Amino acid sequence: MVKIQKPEVSQAFYGMLSGQDDVYQIISNTGFLLYVNLVVPNISGYRTDFTLDVIEGQNAIYTRLDGKVFVWTDFFEPFAGDKYLQ
Repeated sequence: MVKIQKPEVSQAFYGMLSGQDDVYQIISNTGFLLYVNLVVPNISGYRTDFTLDVIEGQNAIYTRLDGKVFVWTDFFEPFAGDKYLQ
């Protein structure tokens, strides 16, 4: 589990997306806008069937991003010159 400090500041987190759940925890007493973005390498045959859940409280799903039904778009990261699906 990754405990995110200062969630109101833009941050990036990287994982292997190996089939194991990654958990990121935010605890805040003040409201803030949460922006979530999931990108995967734009490689032929690469998986896009990922699910991202934003959970409020103990287990209540606030929102879900389902990569199985989402139309992924091309994204070019200019600093590294890499192509992704977003």
